[in-house]
Amino acid sequence: MIVPPDQEAPAGEYFVHQATGLDVMFGFRTLVPDPEKAQRLVDQVRIRPLHGDAPANRLISPDNRPWTGDQPRGLDYWARLHEIYQRAIVDERDRFYLPCCDSSVSSRVSRSRPMPARRRS
Repeated sequence: MIVPPDQEAPAGEYFVHQATGLDVMFGFRTLVPDPEKAQRLVDQVRIRPLHGDAPANRLISPDNRPWTGDQPRGLDYWARLHEIYQRAIVDERDRFYLPCCDSSVSSRVSRSRPMPARRRS
């Protein structure tokens, strides 16, 4: 069970994770080689509220495109971090990075144009 910030978990035998922010990413992958079995497993996974029906999952798939989950490099990293900090609760441990995301950094990122050799394909 994932409990939002500043809320208590209900009584019961749950494995409880106290979320520190409002954005939670749940990732999984199937290791079944048969695509039909794998799809059935994916279709059975549900993230739902404690009470009520399970809404349809929003699945994001790389669709056979290369994907690593790595952070962007250079100033793009700080620009994305700045975007996240604008809408998220910032944990105390992350406040160290806030000065790196001030408006001067984000404005430089938006104006900068990387050299062709530094652009990602």
